[in-house]
Amino acid sequence: MITLISSPTSSAAFETTISYFVANLKVHYNATQNLAFDFGIDNVFNEQYFLFHPFPGRTYVLAGKYTF
Repeated sequence: MITLISSPTSSAAFETTISYFVANLKVHYNATQNLAFDFGIDNVFNEQYFLFHPFPGRTYVLAGKYTF
């Protein structure tokens, strides 16, 4: 799954930000019928952007799931 987020700029509104482009990647793998793994990277290009506060830079996520 690839998620793309972008924002237009405008000087006429209070809540606008500078233009940014953020890409997130996620891989899901079913190792067995009961065991699954997820790996993801948020903000792949390590874009720095703000909307009242700074958003996090590149973040890695690793998850495992076992179903009984």
